[in-house]
Amino acid sequence: MRDLGILDGNLLLVDPALVAEPGDIVLVRLDDEYRVRQLCLEDGQLKLLPANPAFREIVAPEGQPLPIWGVVTSTIRHWR
Repeated sequence: MRDLGILDGNLLLVDPALVAEPGDIVLVRLDDEYRVRQLCLEDGQLKLLPANPAFREIVAPEGQPLPIWGVVTSTIRHWR
């Protein structure tokens, strides 16, 4: 998510009580891995977009919900 200012080593504050909306940065768990992506709704289909061209977008399989764990609300960056 480097193009949105979220860098390696940043801490993320994630609120699992918020309902994710298009445009939100969300934490998802796919293939036993956590991923941070921007939620997008395009032509009625949910997608998870990366903010780094080295990663691919994730499209929700037909009829399956995305496993969203929460909405990222803040980041913390350590300087030292």
